[in-house]
Amino acid sequence: FPSHDSLQEEEKKPKIKMIKNLDMSFINDLKPIYDFYTQKNIKEQTLKDFHGGLGILGCFKNRSCFPIFNENNELVGMTGRRTYEHSISPKWRHKGEVKNFVFPVHLNKDIIIELKKVILVESPFCVVKLE
Repeated sequence: FPSHDSLQEEEKKPKIKMIKNLDMSFINDLKPIYDFYTQKNIKEQTLKDFHGGLGILGCFKNRSCFPIFNENNELVGMTGRRTYEHSISPKWRHKGEVKNFVFPVHLNKDIIIELKKVILVESPFCVVKLE
């Protein structure tokens, strides 16, 4: 059985890990270049609605990116898909606590509550394809 001290120590630990908000400069570094997705028949307006764009700096350079917001419209993550097929780099890169991403909760939270339904898909590309 655990000791009394170890139980007290366990109670002090936070039960839910808080999501760290990211600097909004990640969005400012996205350029409104939508070729990668418009070639796949995604509407440009849809990409604008989701605040998508082409990354130009760092690990998101040359990736088609989507910022991830929480229900309070705070930036909590970024995800980007490489725009070229033949590469050794990962297809997707993420910044933030991926397990906490709910995309696009900042746009559809009220609809989910009203309809009491959720459609789960694999990636942001799948989400914008549904639009």
